[in-house]
Amino acid sequence: PFFSIFVSFWSQLMLEYWKRYEARLAMEWGQTGFESNEIDRPEFEGEKKFSIITGRKIMYFPSNEKFKRLLYSYSVITGMILLVVACVSLIFYLQFYLSYEANDDNTNKNGGTITSIASAVQIQILGYFYQDLAKKLTDNENHRTDTEYDDALIAKLYAFS
Repeated sequence: PFFSIFVSFWSQLMLEYWKRYEARLAMEWGQTGFESNEIDRPEFEGEKKFSIITGRKIMYFPSNEKFKRLLYSYSVITGMILLVVACVSLIFYLQFYLSYEANDDNTNKNGGTITSIASAVQIQILGYFYQDLAKKLTDNENHRTDTEYDDALIAKLYAFS
């Protein structure tokens, strides 16, 4: 019980210390408020309109169009996740078949090796296609800033890593 109490206090103190240290480094390096002052990406597409707040021209991209593009991206991502689940299920079935159902003793011995190779090949092939697909989907979403673009791309790549 004493160790658990010590660890809970230590973890809270360490977390607070790290927040303070992070804030101090952000101040020293001039990174506070970085995202609020970020400029638009050159690839950002929109129509020029006058801002209601400042009266200057800004690039405007309709929110309903952004929603449609995000919905399309999420649909494709969901389809890719289902494809991965189907491939993994097929590999598990193949392993079961080769290990237990095949009548050949040589096939029974090598069933695990064959399915391991099939799994490695599946990971490499789908990973190659998904990296390209994730970049194209993120480009299609038309993010305003580099930070938004990078966050969206990282989230897509994380879904398949």
